[in-house]
Amino acid sequence: AQQLSRHINSQNGRTLYSNSCGPGMTKTNVTEEFRIRVRGYVIEYPTLQPLAEFGLSVFDFIEEKITWETADGARTQLYLAMSPEIEQLNITAKYFHPQAIEVPPSHLAQGE
Repeated sequence: AQQLSRHINSQNGRTLYSNSCGPGMTKTNVTEEFRIRVRGYVIEYPTLQPLAEFGLSVFDFIEEKITWETADGARTQLYLAMSPEIEQLNITAKYFHPQAIEVPPSHLAQGE
């Protein structure tokens, strides 16, 4: 976001608002695909069923505690794409965590 913002804004004299975000862990079809694959292994290897059931129960517990519902997981991206604050406050070349919280980017992302 920093490099893109510098490059585009120096080229055309207009302001492009380029920010980046980490969406966090959101409940999506990806987690359901994981469950389907695990159950597929159980069909192929029935002796794995107790282990698979235990693993899925642990996964479900963790997912319930640390993931965002889909609508909540989309808030940061929607904020960055649609909020009038971005233009009003000239927010560009910034990094955001879930729920539109601005955080400093990793030192690895701050190079030229």
